[in-house]
Amino acid sequence: MKKYEALQGYGIILKATATRGRMLRLVVLLSLLLTGMPTQAINYKFSSLASERVLPSGCLDISTESIPNYYECTVIALAAGDTISLGSSTPVTVQVLGAFGVSAWNIINSPGTAADLAFIVTGAVTLGADSIVNANVTGSAAVTLGAGSMIGGNITAIGIVDLGTGSTVSGFIHTGVAVNVGTLSKVGAGIKSVSGVVNIFIGSEVGGDIETGAGAINIFPDSTICGSAISTGAGAVTIATNIKIGGNIETFDGAITVNDGSKVVGDIITSGAGVMTATNTDIGGYILTKIGAITLNYSNVGGTVTSGGAKTITGGTTENAALVVTGPEGCLVSPILDHLQIEHDGQGLTCAAESVTVRACADSACSTLYSDAIEVNLSINGIFDQLITVNGGSTIANLAYTNANTATLSVDQTHTCTNGGSTSCEVEFSDAGFIFLYGAAETTSISNQTSGTNFADIIKLQAVENVAGVCTGLFTGNVDVQLSQQNMTPSVTSGLSFNVNGTSGTAISKYPTYIPNITLNFGADSKATIPTPVYLDAGQIRLHAKYNVAGVNLVGESTDF
Repeated sequence: MKKYEALQGYGIILKATATRGRMLRLVVLLSLLLTGMPTQAINYKFSSLASERVLPSGCLDISTESIPNYYECTVIALAAGDTISLGSSTPVTVQVLGAFGVSAWNIINSPGTAADLAFIVTGAVTLGADSIVNANVTGSAAVTLGAGSMIGGNITAIGIVDLGTGSTVSGFIHTGVAVNVGTLSKVGAGIKSVSGVVNIFIGSEVGGDIETGAGAINIFPDSTICGSAISTGAGAVTIATNIKIGGNIETFDGAITVNDGSKVVGDIITSGAGVMTATNTDIGGYILTKIGAITLNYSNVGGTVTSGGAKTITGGTTENAALVVTGPEGCLVSPILDHLQIEHDGQGLTCAAESVTVRACADSACSTLYSDAIEVNLSINGIFDQLITVNGGSTIANLAYTNANTATLSVDQTHTCTNGGSTSCEVEFSDAGFIFLYGAAETTSISNQTSGTNFADIIKLQAVENVAGVCTGLFTGNVDVQLSQQNMTPSVTSGLSFNVNGTSGTAISKYPTYIPNITLNFGADSKATIPTPVYLDAGQIRLHAKYNVAGVNLVGESTDF
């Protein structure tokens, strides 16, 4: 049957929220004036530029070349009205060794996207009322949102997750125990609990599936669930009055109860001993119990009603082909996962992490992404390497492979690979090569640029080799290297050129052709600045570097930008 998902900005704060953020700032100022508080709100900033960086007390920049924009804090405790913003270099990761406490009216990373900021918290996470945290939050303890507060990304927790009245989580909630979604609250994607009870209180909305491994699912009146409600253990699923369910209701041994005025688009299934009861409801699919009884009171069912126990039907209709149960308002039909796609650049170093992108594709061309969270086993040469979660359609995985040979990537589901125009899943790892670096932070990700204009920041090329597992510099002084520029989207070999030394400088050949003898000056750290780069066309591109002299063979590629 069809499943519906929320028509909501996933992992971002929408314009309405931005307006709300400005209103919250006004509330803060008025509050300070009215109460006579002498303390002024502090505007913190996590930035790669030391000149503009303002870190909360107990926070340190522990970034490295391979892990840029990484900060460690003993605790974070914001006072009312404090804000946190980010510099131009993202994404930013903040590891909090203790508690993460946000008071009232705090605004973190707004405007911005949740993908730009991640909090990894060892202690409890607590948001005061009317605060905005536009980030993905991972906690090892409880996560509590005050009334009217918002998290713009996902919550992944081990402890209980409590959402206060009128609060919002734009992404998903994954936890080991209970989840309580307060009255008139919203969760943009799904909710998954390993073993706890999930309570959806009055008038709330969930944009995806609700799933628990052992606990019950209780959905209170006037709430909307775009996906399915699934208990894979002994927990019951209880649907109160005037509830709309966009998918199925499924349990193993737990009872299923659907009350007055509720509507279920999909099927109702208990695969164990659970019983099923519905009163004054519409169910678009079929009803099936393996052992338990079925009791229908004045309810309409679009499909068959098959009971492993007693079956009592009073009034209503079954196998009603004319019955149309529409999905909840504000929900869209959710795409179905077609396959996974591994995107890589075909080359890696044995001394540095290699980034690959895994996309969840809703069609064969991967033109539409499947946004629900999927857990995927990523393997190298058929050997399990790591468990990743593909959420919102894509995720980046960092591989550490220390053998100078060919590594074949795969995942445990139907998948394809892409490397520019190639569909190979093979990555050639070498003990030496080039690394492209961007900006003052020397991140390996190059930001988007403007056609026909000198790049907004510097690009460097570093020549390295593996020395005892550490990338160590190879060159100093002037060295002639070969450069090439590849068109990724559109993937053609024509178009305007990429130049060094400005718009009237040297035009770089289109990949796979290289232009030789580009002289670069490598410093003591084996890094050379590519002088005044400018791209005269528009599109997504990739840069290549190559060196082959006296038996020393180096290659390297930039990220796509």
